[in-house]
Amino acid sequence: MKEGYSTEVCSSISEATAKAPHHRKPILLADCGEDEDLAIEFAKTLVAQKELASVPVFFIGSDAKSLERALQRFFTLVVSLNTPFLRGEGIEALSYICQHYPKVEPLPAKRSADPLRELDELQPLETEEISLTDRDIRTLVFSQLSQVQQDDFGGTRLKNRLTLEDLASMGLLPIETSLKQEIQTVYTQSSRWVREHMCRTAFICDAFHKALALPEELRSCCRDAALLFPTGFNKKSERLLQRNYLVSPESERTDLASKLKDSSLYLIGELNKPKVAKTITNMARYIGQEERPDDSLEALSASLLTAAELIDRICFEMGFWNPRAAYVLIRSATQGKLDFIHPLAAASMMKFLSEALVHMPKTFLIRSIARDNPECMSRARETEAYVPDKDEEKIALDNLEPGMELSQPIYSFDGRKILSGSVQLDQDLIWRLWRLSAIRPMNTPLVVKKSELN
Repeated sequence: MKEGYSTEVCSSISEATAKAPHHRKPILLADCGEDEDLAIEFAKTLVAQKELASVPVFFIGSDAKSLERALQRFFTLVVSLNTPFLRGEGIEALSYICQHYPKVEPLPAKRSADPLRELDELQPLETEEISLTDRDIRTLVFSQLSQVQQDDFGGTRLKNRLTLEDLASMGLLPIETSLKQEIQTVYTQSSRWVREHMCRTAFICDAFHKALALPEELRSCCRDAALLFPTGFNKKSERLLQRNYLVSPESERTDLASKLKDSSLYLIGELNKPKVAKTITNMARYIGQEERPDDSLEALSASLLTAAELIDRICFEMGFWNPRAAYVLIRSATQGKLDFIHPLAAASMMKFLSEALVHMPKTFLIRSIARDNPECMSRARETEAYVPDKDEEKIALDNLEPGMELSQPIYSFDGRKILSGSVQLDQDLIWRLWRLSAIRPMNTPLVVKKSELN
């Protein structure tokens, strides 16, 4: 108010609905309170106000994040924070709303014959000149992945929620009784988000080690580290495990690294597990940017744990898979923000994200105008049922390789053409398709000439 912005305090949703049109660019700050049942009823009433559908919503309350996904189906932009939250977190949320405030979409421009420009017209892509370890990130990722025989990095098998029982059924828990009991203790004493974070991180980390064929000793040690790194955190410091430290203040990143080192000290002093502790210590040093990994397998293993934990804290920050967050993480890689982990770990992250973007749910990203359009739905069904000719083959987005040639155009679910047919894919196009799929789902199978695959 001191800066001259207009504000209105409303005691009811109907009052907010009446006052919103009188503001040039309104932002609705909605407090759902502390009671879970009342919060759900409040959210139901809020989404019923169709007049507010185009107004960005800043949703707060003790359990606000759990309702964000549902609200995203009805509003063009939703940001949520569980209360209480830090002042900096509130400012960051408002800044995000301001930067992404809904705009009136311009009329489609005439398509360019340049495939890269076609992608640029659909979604502004930042200049990609910053490199990772002195090489362009795209070149680095594809050069690293070309050395790996295993295609499965875990993204196809990931679930929104994993428990210790799920990990046990997959054989991912330690055999040693004392270690298993300690993991159970940490699991029981942690909040629900941290419990799921531990389990998903262990799953992703194990998938990375398996794909890269690392020794079993390193693989099991890293799994144990993924399930024990929260030992140094308490209820007050758990928030450090949910923040995107790539954009957090340096002090918060330092605090996170310090807590991880506390976990390492506990594992050495109380459990006598120096190898697991060293993995967590290396992870802390990488996050705190005290050092970078060398070429040893131990450093690679700790980097894979760091990468797995970072994927989960960003892409599952709200408790469920968020494709938009995956886009942010891929963009962070492009900007050189992952230079603190091993290059092969960065490549594993990108491959995992490309798999997850194809196989994890993403319907809520599709605008309602497209979901409710019969012509769009009919075209989507026709594309899905398309049977390739004898010289064609369907290739999933995450399995694209440089040199493949499209025999059919690629369309997004809302009917817009992404790329024309007869375009030969290179690493730059594939990289951009991975990123674009996070914010513009592509429901058309990618059809590639078999002659190019052979």
